[in-house]
Amino acid sequence: MLRRWLVMLVVGAACGKGDAPPKQQAVQAAEPSEGDLVRPGTVKDASVLWALQVLVPKDGNVDAAEKLARERASAAKLEVERATMVDYGWDRERLEFFASEGVDVDALAGAAAVIVIRAENRDGVALLRALSETAVVVADACHGWVIDPTYGALPAEQFRAHIPSARPDVRKLIVVHGVMDDNGLPHLDTMGLNRLGLPELYVAKVARTQVDSVTQLVNAAAQTLLERGDVTRTGQLEVDLSMLGPEWGHDDVVKAGGTGKVTFGVRWSRGDEESDAHGDLGIELLPPRGPNTEAAQKVIDDFFGRVDDRVTELEANDPALLAAGKRARDELAKLRTEVARGIPPDEQLSVKAPFTAEDGRVEWMWVDVVRFSGKLVEGTLANDPQWVTNIHSGSPVKVKFDDVADYVLSKRDGSQVGGYSIEIFRKRGLLD
Repeated sequence: MLRRWLVMLVVGAACGKGDAPPKQQAVQAAEPSEGDLVRPGTVKDASVLWALQVLVPKDGNVDAAEKLARERASAAKLEVERATMVDYGWDRERLEFFASEGVDVDALAGAAAVIVIRAENRDGVALLRALSETAVVVADACHGWVIDPTYGALPAEQFRAHIPSARPDVRKLIVVHGVMDDNGLPHLDTMGLNRLGLPELYVAKVARTQVDSVTQLVNAAAQTLLERGDVTRTGQLEVDLSMLGPEWGHDDVVKAGGTGKVTFGVRWSRGDEESDAHGDLGIELLPPRGPNTEAAQKVIDDFFGRVDDRVTELEANDPALLAAGKRARDELAKLRTEVARGIPPDEQLSVKAPFTAEDGRVEWMWVDVVRFSGKLVEGTLANDPQWVTNIHSGSPVKVKFDDVADYVLSKRDGSQVGGYSIEIFRKRGLLD
């Protein structure tokens, strides 16, 4: 994060007639440290330096592309550099990582030249808009690609969607990543806020079933920061969908019973790179009840509206369900060897297990699996109990493998395996 400078008046004795006025002294503001609460006035960078690159295709006119870039850049006070692919380390392996879906990596790797467009500005949004508008014109003219570190390599027609509008929508300017931690739970972080002069955001310990909802919350927090330019007060950021415009769906959230409001705690953090003492500090968003999956679920329920689970009472020794449970455990025993090192980030495994209430009633609920540990399955509860009172949706739980009555594996291609009890309920008209 760029250093910020605080100008302070040095106040001494009262000045008499003819005395020199108090001098202004530049004092370096204290840099925040890991774990410090975020204070107003410390969020926005004093200046943003950013660059975009245009890859000119093999059969493109490099001279014409450079000339056009310089003509456009002159009016916008941007800098232009012509370089080779080698100058910027664009080999095929690196381009495979940056290439967006549908982009021909071989064509990228064969590009004739790189046109770099860069500038520095106090207004990150204005800077990104000027860079983007110039880059997209050049890429369109030479039939090349814009390389944006946030979105990768895109042809001009796709990149246009990421040019900031008069009231920028942060969802078109940043990406929210879900990354698996060693504890088996994902964390979320943003990529792209730094080019707008703002710190990246980070949320720790999110259950897999919460990722989509928390992603929406992170986007809303990012939009709030972008529009406010600061936190609400020391250690807090208030997010209110009603203040972000109709496209953020406030009315639909209220109809669903949600408030569309949350006050996050905010502190400086290096996220999953906390061991790197020289890494950039970002802002960790903390649910009011702390950084855990239960607290995250409470925020989700309050913000979006709680969806009550449908409860069905059945006989304990239902033959069809007992057979479905045995089939599920047999398949799950084979599956657990495949996920011994962890469930892939883009897949989700859930098991149905029993929980006993104080009055002896047994409540079967779904558990979002984190790991298998011997004869136990560890995870987070995915339902809100009706009778069990000591756990809630989002609570970390452990269940016996031998008690599992069903499982569902949702794969990256959208297909599912398991769900045998669900099939029985549907045949009996107990589920839609």
